[in-house]
Amino acid sequence: MEQVWDLDKVKRSQRRSSIQISLIFWAFIIGSMIYGFHYENGAFVLLASFCVIMTAFAGGSLYTLRTGKIIGTKDKRYSESFERDRIGEKEWMGKKKIETTILIVVSLVFTVCLFVVDWSGIRMNAFHDFLPLIGAGVGTTLGQFIRSNKVE
Repeated sequence: MEQVWDLDKVKRSQRRSSIQISLIFWAFIIGSMIYGFHYENGAFVLLASFCVIMTAFAGGSLYTLRTGKIIGTKDKRYSESFERDRIGEKEWMGKKKIETTILIVVSLVFTVCLFVVDWSGIRMNAFHDFLPLIGAGVGTTLGQFIRSNKVE
């Protein structure tokens, strides 16, 4: 028997979840900019921080894939449960496998870059150095809000 979902509640949950993720991302970007402007090893710290965050996301995704339990805030769990019910268990599991694989590969690539790249000559001390991160933040935030409005 399929669960009846309150679509307004799902939209609110997805929006709140999007806001939470966006706030974390923007705090990360602003903190990186402040650190990068004041210290010479800003690029290394930025990538190391990003590596830690991506590894945490990969671990959470792997945990969900292995156990089937969704971790995160109440809003995240509610919207993930809706998505799982809407597209079906098999397709949801397939998407979760792809997500987990991508997160693991990205975190491994960043980790390798931390140890292979010579960071002594790389500085992030100008605003334009952070434009790709700002663009990614704007695009991600807009995409999440657009998707949350298209809940069917």
